Amino acid sequence: MKPKTISYSRTLAGAAAFGSMLLFSSCDLFVETPEYALSNPKAVVPPDFLFSFNSDYNAWMDTAANINYHEVPLDRVFANPPFTRLEYEFLDRPEIMPKVTIHSDAITRRQLLWMLAYEHNLKMTLYSQADGYPAMVSIRSREDNARETGVIDTYAPTPRGS
Repeated sequence: MKPKTISYSRTLAGAAAFGSMLLFSSCDLFVETPEYALSNPKAVVPPDFLFSFNSDYNAWMDTAANINYHEVPLDRVFANPPFTRLEYEFLDRPEIMPKVTIHSDAITRRQLLWMLAYEHNLKMTLYSQADGYPAMVSIRSREDNARETGVIDTYAPTPRGS
């Protein structure tokens, strides 16, 4: 009688294992994890934002950097090492220069500039030298334009609440 009990329990265990395999095979537990925003460096930035045909510049812009700013005035952010390769010029400054606090171990320069443009209602334009190498980013506050004309520039990030 005991051998039948053992074979019956083995059969029951085998059936349970087979049933659970069928159940879990229909789930996405064994499917490769897709790439989300944090693992894809260009996920949250439009592909034409500060774009250049210069591959060295694009590689530099899309390289992750360690960023630690705490209450730094926005115009001083661009004087720090992650950005010193280019010149940044404010053509229209915000009325009140906001303070920036960012702590990130892996954010690309392009992501950071897009985030600053989005958060602070700025338009950034890349200017190149005669040989095609990027040299300067002009920065304009869009506060006055939106307030006076009611028109929001379509080439810059749309501000929150618009």
